[in-house]
Amino acid sequence: MWAWERPEDLRFMNRIDDANNIVYYAGGIVIKNGRLDIQPRINNLLVTPNARLIPIIRIDNFDTSAIFTDTLLQKIEDFIVTACKHSGAVGCQVDFDARVSERVSYANLLDVVKKRLPENIPLSISALVSWCDEFSWLNDTS
Repeated sequence: MWAWERPEDLRFMNRIDDANNIVYYAGGIVIKNGRLDIQPRINNLLVTPNARLIPIIRIDNFDTSAIFTDTLLQKIEDFIVTACKHSGAVGCQVDFDARVSERVSYANLLDVVKKRLPENIPLSISALVSWCDEFSWLNDTS
């Protein structure tokens, strides 16, 4: 089940198994005009207490010349890790259409986030089709 940013009442989902996860928008990170804006989910998501949750964090960089400084990356990491440690989380996903110039920083970000998550929380990403061939830049990541 997928829940984007609107009020959702998914308490009807009472069949809990590996095939019945609730993937939901946990918040967004926007870089624009040299500023970092972290926007956590603002709408209610009602689920059963034993729901299997997978938060998704969307990153948008509207600055073509933005530099991913250590301070900027630390704030992004902290937000992602906090969202992914949500009660009931069985996974976590980051969604970022990284430009070629952002790929090293993105790979480093994912590496640090993965190390900060509990071992039982897998980390996944949304990947562009162009990232999925045998010569993908993702092949060089851990």
